Parts: sequence; C-alpha cells; structure tokens
Amino acid sequence: MTISQQHPDGPAARLAELAGQLGASLTTWAARDDTRPQPGVRQAANTAIDAMDAMLAELHRARQQLVGEMRESDDAAMERSARLLAAGRTRRRVCAHADLDGAGMHLLEPGEACPRAGQQPGGAR
Repeated sequence: MTISQQHPDGPAARLAELAGQLGASLTTWAARDDTRPQPGVRQAANTAIDAMDAMLAELHRARQQLVGEMRESDDAAMERSARLLAAGRTRRRVCAHADLDGAGMHLLEPGEACPRAGQQPGGAR
C-alpha cells in the first residue's frame, strides 16, 4: 500500500486521530483554572505531549515511506524515458543545420529526407 492510498490504519488516518486528541487536550489545558487543583487538566497536558510525540513519530514514518515511493516513481520515470529515447534512436535520425534564420533540427523517420536539404542559409534555394 502506498502512502497516498487512503486506509483506515494509514498515516493520514492516524495523524488525523492524533490531531483530534491534541486539539481536545490543548482546549482542556487552555481552560484551566490555576487557582485550584485540577488533576484532569494536568492529565490533558500530558495527553497533549503524548499526542505530539506520537505525531512526530508518525510523520517520520510517513516521510520515510514517501521518500521511498518517490525514489521508486523516479526510477520508473527514468526507465520509461530511457526506453523512449532508445526507441527514438533506432527509428529516427536528426538532421541539424545551422543557418542564418535560426532554424535548426528536424527528427526524420527512416528514409525521410531533410525538408531543408539543398536550401541556402536564410531559406533561399
């Protein structure tokens, strides 16, 4: 399973769950009354810290997975490009000519003549 696939136990779901815990715990902590003992509020602060630690760990795992998937995707793209370039080299040739009007290269199919063959620089014949 890739990181981009939604899954109930995947990184996005786990991070959303932890973010909910963090939000609720921080809300409880923000509403504390420091003039009296509130063990539940203190526990909410501990829960917030635990949620942050778990989120950091989950983010690290997600990052590792994503970097690996990116490398695999880049490798596949490079392989596709190499195949296309190799196929192009076996079927086509390049006709390149430098002339004064700046026109340049043409990819030619096998047996095809350069459309500018025999022209003088600037397009004159």
